[in-house]
Amino acid sequence: MNKVLYLLRKEITQNDSLIEEYSGEIYDDAISCYKRLKEENPKVIVVDLGIDKITGLEVISIIRQNPKYHHIKIISVTKKFNERLADLAYSVGSDYYLTYPINKEFINKVIELSDFEKNMFK
Repeated sequence: MNKVLYLLRKEITQNDSLIEEYSGEIYDDAISCYKRLKEENPKVIVVDLGIDKITGLEVISIIRQNPKYHHIKIISVTKKFNERLADLAYSVGSDYYLTYPINKEFINKVIELSDFEKNMFK
C-alpha cells in the first residue's frame, strides 16, 4: 500500500488549494490519525510539528514506541526551519525534516526508498 497519512495543523487542512495537492489521508488531530494508523499500514506519515493538543514530537515518539510501526517513514514538517527543532524531531524518530510547502515528489521518493528497503531485507 502506498498510503500516506498526513497529520497537519488546522490552518493547512482548511486551505483547499494546499490540500488538493496531497494524495493520502489528511487529519488535523493526532487521535484520529493514530486510530487510522492502527487500521492501515502506511508507508509514510507526514507530521506537522506545530499541531495542537498533542505535539508533533509527542506523536512521533508514540509511533516509534511501537515496534509494529518501525518500518514507517516519518517526515516532520514545519513552517520555518529551526535547527533545534529538527534535532529534536530526529531524536524522537523522525526520518526527515522539511519545511512547507510539502514536496510531493520527495514523498514519492521516500515511498520508493521504503519499497527498496523492504525488498532488500526480505
